[in-house]
Amino acid sequence: IVDVNVPVTVGGLTVSPGDIVMGDQHGVIGIPKEIAAGIPAAAEKVEQRERTIIDLCNSPDFDLAGCGKMGSEIAKRAMLSVYPGLLASLVGVEGV
Repeated sequence: IVDVNVPVTVGGLTVSPGDIVMGDQHGVIGIPKEIAAGIPAAAEKVEQRERTIIDLCNSPDFDLAGCGKMGSEIAKRAMLSVYPGLLASLVGVEGV
């Protein structure tokens, strides 16, 4: 052991003492201790924005094959509720 309670960098990720490290099959992320307390509230905001899509996908009537007929209007509203800036980026799309 060379040092303890010092920042370390592994695979390009620098982690300081007290930081949270979370990893899964997609990769690893370091969460600085200074913002860690805000993670639950941030996750709740994301879940609230995505609730329309989550409910649609959990609906007993939902199936991928029927998505087109079932949902172009619902899907538009769901996507716009999750990504409010999407409408502005859809140049030339009418009736959205």
